[in-house]
Amino acid sequence: MGYLQSAGGTHSSATQSQSLVAWYPPMQTNETTHNDENQTQATGDRYAELQQMVAAMASDFEKFYKEGNKAAGTRVRLAMQELKNFAQTVRTEVQSIKNAGAGEGKA
Repeated sequence: MGYLQSAGGTHSSATQSQSLVAWYPPMQTNETTHNDENQTQATGDRYAELQQMVAAMASDFEKFYKEGNKAAGTRVRLAMQELKNFAQTVRTEVQSIKNAGAGEGKA
């Protein structure tokens, strides 16, 4: 695996992908609702989608930062914009789920 140079220093692309893989589902509680199964499934789907998006960018990051390929830089910018839009969608979805369960007393 190659290394990516950024303003903050050098980062291993292997380390980035490993940190995404080391995810554990939320702890189970004694309280259950009828939406727990659907929300757990949605959580896994959203996380898998995030992993796919980040993994798909890896080769263009390397091409741009290591080889100076300007076309790859354009693809990186496009992918980052898509990631930003996805993040906003997830944030809105999380807030909606939190607000829907506001009266249940969960923290």
